[in-house]
Amino acid sequence: MRLISWQRLGIIASVIWVVVGPSYFHLNREDNDRRIPWTVEPIEGGFKVMDSNGQTLAYVYGHADPRDAGIAKALTLDEARRIASNIAKLPELLKQIATN
Repeated sequence: MRLISWQRLGIIASVIWVVVGPSYFHLNREDNDRRIPWTVEPIEGGFKVMDSNGQTLAYVYGHADPRDAGIAKALTLDEARRIASNIAKLPELLKQIATN
């Protein structure tokens, strides 16, 4: 049961890092406009989110079998893919918020 709480803590920390990371490194708006967007790459057992510099921002893991995921109270691979995809969309979302 402890492992599950550590997994949740890891996901929360990854999302916080994704949101706070760009301001921490003082990236200016001009550099962000020229760079390619964040990408999601499949890895064994999950997905990783990479920024435009190739740095890994988050790992999201899941189980291939939905029954195994249910027993372990963990994510399925489809859920992990959707979460990784949503993390990769954060820069565009923040741009839209900044322009409004």
